[in-house]
Amino acid sequence: RPYLPPSSFVAKDAVSPVFSKSFRRRSAVEATAHLRTQLGHKASIQTSDVSVGARFFQIVDLKLGVTHAWKWDYQRASASLPGRKNPENRSPLHGYYLSGGLGISAPLDAAKKFTIPIGVDLGGGSGFFARFSAGLRVRITDSAQLGVYALNPTLVSFAKSANPGTETYWTFQSGVDLEYSF
Repeated sequence: RPYLPPSSFVAKDAVSPVFSKSFRRRSAVEATAHLRTQLGHKASIQTSDVSVGARFFQIVDLKLGVTHAWKWDYQRASASLPGRKNPENRSPLHGYYLSGGLGISAPLDAAKKFTIPIGVDLGGGSGFFARFSAGLRVRITDSAQLGVYALNPTLVSFAKSANPGTETYWTFQSGVDLEYSF
């Protein structure tokens, strides 16, 4: 056995082998948490999402969360000024949706530093919510990723509280998301 000076000894627990059980489990199923906010280029609709999910085999994403959408309408805002009619239209439209999503994260390089997330989000609650999303995600640490999305088609349906029925809007949203994987 060759002699190794004490400084070259490595603790047995400090290094995990590539094919360890924990490494194999993480490559098969990875828990994720997402924060996303997007602003629409049409109809002034903004959405914010908080969700948790799982990534299978580092490619397929499945998530469940809550989406809050609101539409700022300048005509509704002007109705809230003193002396204006239609007091029921004083606040912007908003709704909460229980949302779920299914997508893929297509890697662009072998280290999976850059990925293209493509997916569909659907939700129900205060109306209906649907979004097709595609963007570019960059890994900023081993566990955190930052994504940028541009012009994703989104359908938002708000349930009206004052009148029966809904208001439905198409918008193309752009925004950012932050993802953390465990």
